[in-house]
Amino acid sequence: MGVYKHLLFLEVIMSYVITVISFGWQPVFLCPFRAGYCVGPLCWDRVSNYACFQAFLISALLIVHIHSMKIIYQLAITYRTDTFVKRAMTNVKFIYGMFIGMVVFSVVLTSAALLPAVLEIDPHQTSAVFIQDVPALAELIARESTFGGFHPDFNKSSMDLILNIAFSLTAVCPVLIFIICALFYYKMRQLQQLVSAATYAVHVMMLRTMMCETVIKVMFVATPCFFFATTIKFELIWGSYTATPAFAVFMMHLFLESLTLLYFIKPYRSYVKWLMLQKSNLRIHTSDNFAVVRARTSSFPLTELAKTDNSYFHKRLSLFTLKDIPLSELHHPNINNIVHISYFVLIFVNTICCGLMMYIVWYKSSKAMGAYKHLLFLEIILSYIITVILFLWQPILLCPLRAGYCVGPLCQGRLYNYFGLQLFIISSFLIINIHTMKVNYQIAITYHTDSFFKRSVTNVKSIYCMFFTTVVFAFGSSSAVLIPALTEINVNETNAAFIQDVPALMELITTEPTFGGFHPDFNKTALDLILNIIFGVTAVCPVFVAAICTLFYYKMKQFKQHVSAKTYAVHVMMLRTMVFETAIKIAFLATPCFFFALTIKFELLWGSYTATPAFAVFMMPLFFESLILMYFIKPYQNYVKWFVLRKPGLPSRTGDEVTVVRVTTKT
Repeated sequence: MGVYKHLLFLEVIMSYVITVISFGWQPVFLCPFRAGYCVGPLCWDRVSNYACFQAFLISALLIVHIHSMKIIYQLAITYRTDTFVKRAMTNVKFIYGMFIGMVVFSVVLTSAALLPAVLEIDPHQTSAVFIQDVPALAELIARESTFGGFHPDFNKSSMDLILNIAFSLTAVCPVLIFIICALFYYKMRQLQQLVSAATYAVHVMMLRTMMCETVIKVMFVATPCFFFATTIKFELIWGSYTATPAFAVFMMHLFLESLTLLYFIKPYRSYVKWLMLQKSNLRIHTSDNFAVVRARTSSFPLTELAKTDNSYFHKRLSLFTLKDIPLSELHHPNINNIVHISYFVLIFVNTICCGLMMYIVWYKSSKAMGAYKHLLFLEIILSYIITVILFLWQPILLCPLRAGYCVGPLCQGRLYNYFGLQLFIISSFLIINIHTMKVNYQIAITYHTDSFFKRSVTNVKSIYCMFFTTVVFAFGSSSAVLIPALTEINVNETNAAFIQDVPALMELITTEPTFGGFHPDFNKTALDLILNIIFGVTAVCPVFVAAICTLFYYKMKQFKQHVSAKTYAVHVMMLRTMVFETAIKIAFLATPCFFFALTIKFELLWGSYTATPAFAVFMMPLFFESLILMYFIKPYQNYVKWFVLRKPGLPSRTGDEVTVVRVTTKT
């Protein structure tokens, strides 16, 4: 692994340093204002607040620097010629010299940006201006000795510089990652022809590790930075909900990167196995041949700026009088327009993915996959059906009210709105059912006894019978819950109740014929039942996934001893696919469902920003699952390679085996 070991060592240290700084600082931001205070053990006055802020910026810059060096190192070693870049990046002294130089540069840069502004700040004058903007801040400023900030009337340029840098770096991340991936794909194909198989395996192992670490940094460092800089720079009120938790998110990436290193890098994984299992046949020593993967306002109460009361989430909407809420707090045309556009993009992408994957799954699956092929086929169809339903429905929710309207192509009246809700619930239930059947299938095939459970789960007719039975059950149960509630709804009476609660809704209700909802004074039970089910199912997901993973680990160890290597490889391939599909469903189905149910059930105002986009997120799993299937399942991967590259060494058809078979083609 060479110098890569030292880069990993420095990255782990800096990730822990930023964790310690965040813990010692513990900032609480008062968005949309550029101010806050800190409650950490290292914060005792205003100066320590600014010092911790500078230390955090320095450590963040160093983490970006180290990860950039890892990327450059990975590129340098793919070159066969002995260039200056290759000699420099593979020299340990140069790596540490670059790191120390970056430390000095970061300290100088942050000091030049922050120190003049901090020295110019008059705490009493700045605090007085903040109190003039928001009188409710007077109590907090008097109580918190660490309160500080950068008021735009006194020192705007330094903070703007920092925000612009953070905004720019995080905004170019997708483009940068795309270019790097394309470059690595090209270079690694060249490297494979020049080095031995063992050396190439080591480089592939380090490249996979670096790619997974890049994804983790984008999710847990770049994304929180982007939203933090956006809310502060454009003074967005909903930043009061996201700015403070963002610093807790920054602390998560070390744990996830540790898991990535322990999984992808063979020597680390083998040592952990030996340490936990104490198996004598596991290698604990490594060798060179070890193959290694933020509108200002004076009317907002203090509690809306600093969320320090933990009981907030357990109360109904009491921070505001409902009659005083403007429509702009419930209805966000800009967000709705973005979501509306995303529906058209996603329906186009998912249509292509669905057609392609239906063909590949049905015609290119190997016989060894058995009934799993039909489960994949049904899951793809249902994922596309939920995409079509959401595109035709396109709901706009008005949180914290349990009401909304729809703008989809088939939304022509109020009943279409409720009908779209029922179809969405049914299709979501069916997707959960299909994924549960996949889990049952994976468990059943690990048993050697020919039990009724194994026969029913692995039989194609039984699978389709269970699926159609679930369809009937889903229609029946959803109709039993929703139809009585709909027949009890008096449209004029319900609309009058909503207008009485929020007078600003009158204009929207008169202009939107599809407006409808479940007012708590008339029909609370039906929606509460649906929300409780969603809340309960999504809340137990982590426990369920942990239990399933433990069971699979135990059963697959037993299964390996009773089947051939090829059969075991097929089942491992299907298991890996299912695990990654589960992660995608948790990220793009369970998590949006959880927050949607949370905001509706407890009537949280910030749900007006998240509830409508959540339905666009529901359309994303099909695209990502298509990529997962084409990557992990060998017959699909081989067909895509053959179709794209048209190489004679790649198969166009699949057989009983997963191995690549050389076929001849006419050119």
